[in-house]
Amino acid sequence: MSTQNQDKHKFYLPHIDGIRAIAFLNVLFFHFKFSFFRNGFLGVDIFLVISGFLMTRIITKDVRSNSFSMITFIKKRFWRLYPTFITTVALTLIAGCFVFSTGLMKDLVKSTYAAIFFSSNIYYSKDYLYFGLRSQFRPLLHTWSLSLEEQFYIVWPGLLILLNFCCKKVFVRPWQYDASIFILALVSIAMSCAFESKHSNFVFYWLPCRFFEFLIGAIASLYHEVLNGKQFSKFLSNTLSVIGLIILHYSVFGFVWKQKTMQNLLTCIGTAFLILSPNAFFSMYLLSSKPLVFVGKLSYAAYLVHWPVWVIYGTLNGFRISREEKLWLALATIISAVLLRMLVEQPFRQKRSRTRDVHMICILVLILATSSLPSSISEKDGMEKLEQWKSKAYSRLYCKKLPREHTIFAAFRATEPLPQSCVIGNSNITSDSTSFTAILIGSSFADHLIPGLRLLSVEKNATFLVLASKNCAYQPSGSSSDFVDFPYTAVWCIEENRRRNQLLNSLKPQRILLADFILLRFAGFGFNVLKGKDVLEHPTKGAFVYFKSSCQNLVAKKHIVSFLGDTPFLNYEAFEGVISNVKLQSITSVRRRESLDEMLNWHFSPHDQQFEVNKRLIKFFREENNLKQCKMFDMMHEFCRAYDGKTKCDFFDATTGIPIYTDGAHLSEIGSWKARNVISNEVLKL
Repeated sequence: MSTQNQDKHKFYLPHIDGIRAIAFLNVLFFHFKFSFFRNGFLGVDIFLVISGFLMTRIITKDVRSNSFSMITFIKKRFWRLYPTFITTVALTLIAGCFVFSTGLMKDLVKSTYAAIFFSSNIYYSKDYLYFGLRSQFRPLLHTWSLSLEEQFYIVWPGLLILLNFCCKKVFVRPWQYDASIFILALVSIAMSCAFESKHSNFVFYWLPCRFFEFLIGAIASLYHEVLNGKQFSKFLSNTLSVIGLIILHYSVFGFVWKQKTMQNLLTCIGTAFLILSPNAFFSMYLLSSKPLVFVGKLSYAAYLVHWPVWVIYGTLNGFRISREEKLWLALATIISAVLLRMLVEQPFRQKRSRTRDVHMICILVLILATSSLPSSISEKDGMEKLEQWKSKAYSRLYCKKLPREHTIFAAFRATEPLPQSCVIGNSNITSDSTSFTAILIGSSFADHLIPGLRLLSVEKNATFLVLASKNCAYQPSGSSSDFVDFPYTAVWCIEENRRRNQLLNSLKPQRILLADFILLRFAGFGFNVLKGKDVLEHPTKGAFVYFKSSCQNLVAKKHIVSFLGDTPFLNYEAFEGVISNVKLQSITSVRRRESLDEMLNWHFSPHDQQFEVNKRLIKFFREENNLKQCKMFDMMHEFCRAYDGKTKCDFFDATTGIPIYTDGAHLSEIGSWKARNVISNEVLKL
């Protein structure tokens, strides 16, 4: 064995690979929704501590031998990590073209550019909660931690050299040197604690608030040789190992902490104790065992692959994944990691520089070419119209905006903002109350009815004034403090409703239609309908105030008030699952094991609570004395039918085959046309 290989062998610590394996398995089982690993996300923190330990060890070793070069260090890290990383990104991008809807694909392209420039953590910190619902549709979300590591690799060598210079001793570590690293770690912990409550995304994604995790590994590196010298007893090594195991078990498998920073800190300290005890019984006979070392060596490639595998398979199945399927996905992850390590990771580390450069350029060209595919594929998959509907409000497409000089705005001063409004039908209307068939007021759930009203205006010669603002339902006159649980109390929405009420007082229309996400308002804002919790017999306090105030306030002004009930809704996972299967079949002509009809029946049949809430809501309006002058109209029967004793609801229009929905709750144009039947025949009786 050569001297260089002997040095490498002495430098290698097999129990580190064992710790890597534990970290990866925690992340894997957490992401694959195994309930026992509810804190498995802490595996990432373990990875960060290991990185801090190894990088500090490598840098200080080279500094001592006067052989450290920043350029050489960065190049080694680049060729160690980037080829496998960029290959995984390219394969994910190609798979996304066949599976994701155009909207998800565009998001994937943006996140791809962030990933290849190691800025994923910054990109995702702007909008995305790591534990949010839609995070599971972002197959490159996990690259935030890799971006964090690359940023650490750039910052830490220079900082270490600066600390050495400031202490004026390169080869000997004075106490000031160690104290400086401790102080940096404490500053990072303090920053994380200070910003955790108000800036959680910054704390979670950005390097300054994660820096202490790397530094705990760096501190372990400083004392590793001292604690593992001849004077270091095996008893003390075993003690550290046991303490580290207890801490990790408590933080990873214990309860979910509210103070995430403290939980992360505890996990990092436990990891450092394990790193500092390579001669302990647990480290020598379990962490250094061949199976764990094997998984540890695969952990980088497996970490890269596991999340795209989960997202792509889950999207196709609406994330209805059984325990057996999860185990098969875990096996597929390991096999993919083995192939990546054999075909990409190891060859790239061994190839000559010119060959590596050519291969890397080819992969980058493939990514750039693939990122231009979403628009061309969307033209072929029959979903391009759906994407147009999702990206634009119907009020901009089918509803005529009136100029400020119009007579209906006579009550507004010239400098005062007007409510968001538009007209469907005869635009030569006046302020006379008989000019309008009805006025529709509400949030985006009013906006999605506009295409149906437009068709109705042609069929029945009707005219509608629409006052629709996204995320702003109608709120009658009064203080916002009257609405205890009311969600739309932002200042802009309160002002918008003030202008709406001002316009209503001026116009005095005969009939008013109110539309919002009423079912969830009735059942409470915790989305207990979707979560399958018990249905409430009566509405929440805020919902009761909303119904009562809206009804009494408008009826007192001689208006005929109608609440338009919700159309059926499905969750976001189910919607994307349906769209992905339609897209895959249209591009590849591959028919999945489960037919599309069967899948649709599953997606859109089991919301029994939704129908139960709807029945109780209509009964509530009929029996509540304060609401008898107003009516709630059931929209669901237009979309649903009895099938084998269960209620089934359509997702595609039977005639055209076009989706009725643009997302889990909002109607597409064809869906809005179906809704017009209820408005015409039952509400307005035109």
